[in-house]
Amino acid sequence: MKVITSADNPRFRKLLKLVQSSRERKHSGLSRLDGVHLVEAYQHHVGPPDELVVSRGGLDNPEVRALLAGAGDEALVLGDALFR
Repeated sequence: MKVITSADNPRFRKLLKLVQSSRERKHSGLSRLDGVHLVEAYQHHVGPPDELVVSRGGLDNPEVRALLAGAGDEALVLGDALFR
């Protein structure tokens, strides 16, 4: 699990582009699932997501921790300000 706290991080910038731009999502062929229940449904029907991004505050949620347990090294934790 990697933690990002800086808005200057290249990986964060790439994620921000995906979140803010439907054109970028279409171009990259990636989607964004927002919420524990959508991620659980995706895992059930498709399999594990390529990457799981959570907020530092979300780590306190037992449902989020359960998702992280299955994500392995593909999990990314953003500081709460960056996640917003």
